[in-house]
Amino acid sequence: FLASQFARSSGDIDGAIHYLKRVHKKQPDDIEITGQLISLMLLDGQVAEASQTASKMKDGFEKDPLILLVRILHEVKNNRPDMAS
Repeated sequence: FLASQFARSSGDIDGAIHYLKRVHKKQPDDIEITGQLISLMLLDGQVAEASQTASKMKDGFEKDPLILLVRILHEVKNNRPDMAS
């Protein structure tokens, strides 16, 4: 996690994403880590991957507005608007 923060503060978005993915793999339902990962993915243009990441969260995603928004957009894009609510 600290390595991703350092990479991000140095302007190394790819490095920050790489380190956050490693942490996220071990802690997939951590809202703070997932939110940071999704925001960096979106910043880097990795919209599809950010969408997939948000859709895999099981609990607590509604507490983070960005995760919730990306998750809703994922469901709408996949023709499941009923799942978006």
